[in-house]
Amino acid sequence: MKITARIFVLLLLLPCPAFAQLFLNEASSRNDSGIQDEFGNHSDWIELYNAGNQPVNLSGWFLSDDLSEPKKWAFPPFTVPPDGFLLVFASEENTFIQYPHTNFKLSQYGETIGLSNPQGLWTDQLALPSLDRTAPTAA
Repeated sequence: MKITARIFVLLLLLPCPAFAQLFLNEASSRNDSGIQDEFGNHSDWIELYNAGNQPVNLSGWFLSDDLSEPKKWAFPPFTVPPDGFLLVFASEENTFIQYPHTNFKLSQYGETIGLSNPQGLWTDQLALPSLDRTAPTAA
């Protein structure tokens, strides 16, 4: 029993692999006048953050706005440096010129986006609230 407990404690102290340090930092599902993409459009966007001390190569990683489809959009070859950020536009353009653009847009009515590794396993998810301006407000 003591050996098992020691092994468990040692496993907890081991450094986490680089992929465990990659997070969906923030997103905008209604970008009316903020950040512009390289085409001058105010597309929806997702920001990733590498909180680790090693670069993370995104080849084979995926983003999705459909949790039943973890491999909806594949990242182009790109490396996020340690303590670095990556801005991804959710524009349905599915291109990579200056910034990567997904093959989907984000819903202003709220949804969950997910980041999955090359095996298709979710490593992070971010719930986006509804930003529907037509909803009645409480008086």
